[in-house]
Amino acid sequence: MVYRVPPAAPASQVPPDRRGRVMGHYCLICASLYPLHRATHTGRPVYGRDHIASPCTHEGDVFEPGASWWEPGVEVLPAAAAALGTSPGAASPAPAAPGTSPAAATAPPATAAPPPSPPPAAAKP
Repeated sequence: MVYRVPPAAPASQVPPDRRGRVMGHYCLICASLYPLHRATHTGRPVYGRDHIASPCTHEGDVFEPGASWWEPGVEVLPAAAAALGTSPGAASPAPAAPGTSPAAATAPPATAAPPPSPPPAAAKP
């Protein structure tokens, strides 16, 4: 099973029209995202490097409001979803092809007929 996390970035580095929900605390030093329920910069991040050769200089520090080393991490929306004002998970129906009715666009594709069966083997005398 693969655990996928939506792309996240510090709120100050994402244009306002592409900002999604706040996902956690983003450490600007180690570029890792820690969950909102975690009060300190400890443990494994939700998003970031798996193996870190040396710990972050703020390891163990409290995520205090106004600190300069972290800021809220927001989900980065795709450009198309930001332009439409929808969430990336919402699916929209595909437009109908020119010259066809909308009902034809939603109809399931026709299935091919099964191949003909081979002729019966002739009996040997």
